[in-house]
Amino acid sequence: MEFMSQFRGWTKFETIWAIIFTGLLLYTSFMWGDDIIGITASLSGMLCVILIAKGNRWNYFWGVINALTYSYVAYKAGYSGDLMLNMLCFLPMQFIGLYMWNKNYHKKSDVVAVKSFTMINWITTVVVVAIGTYVIGLMMPSINEFLGMDPNPRPFIDAFTTFASIYAMVLMVQRYTEQYALWFLVNIFSVIMWIVMDDMTMVVMFSAYFINGVYGWYNWRKLEVLEEENKLN
Repeated sequence: MEFMSQFRGWTKFETIWAIIFTGLLLYTSFMWGDDIIGITASLSGMLCVILIAKGNRWNYFWGVINALTYSYVAYKAGYSGDLMLNMLCFLPMQFIGLYMWNKNYHKKSDVVAVKSFTMINWITTVVVVAIGTYVIGLMMPSINEFLGMDPNPRPFIDAFTTFASIYAMVLMVQRYTEQYALWFLVNIFSVIMWIVMDDMTMVVMFSAYFINGVYGWYNWRKLEVLEEENKLN
């Protein structure tokens, strides 16, 4: 895995999108006085999601950096769900995901092999995420108190973004295109959470994640077609 290989083969859209997002991020960080950790969380998150959309395994390198830095941001804001999500799930899943993707990676095209949902997968996802959100939402006040954090301002929204993110991460590691259906919802509610906290750097980051998710869904559909062609050949 050559480090610079992750920056090769970018489309014009991906390059322009990364430049625009970086500019918006630096502007909002300056205007709202964000610190270097918040900026690092946003930049590493941007590179992570763009590389996921491309099906490139280098996303996991930036995912480790993002999980560590965003955990600190969430801790300061009192979002215990996001804190636990990143430290207990996202961080270890970067290493599991890299192992799983390496087993199903097309070295020639430098992309991972992807797959899609059945109807049973859709039903299971809806039921499990609904139950998980409800249970974690009830636990949020006690979790914040146990961790010595400020009261959670939006416990059930935080619970949804926490549990849905875990489920979406599992789907990503398993290479399902439909992970993006959950990421769409997670990013929308995350924007709401950070607007409440008046943290515009995080608002910009999750807004960018949403837009990138649209591109990711489109690109993974293309990768599905490529996978079918590879099977035929």
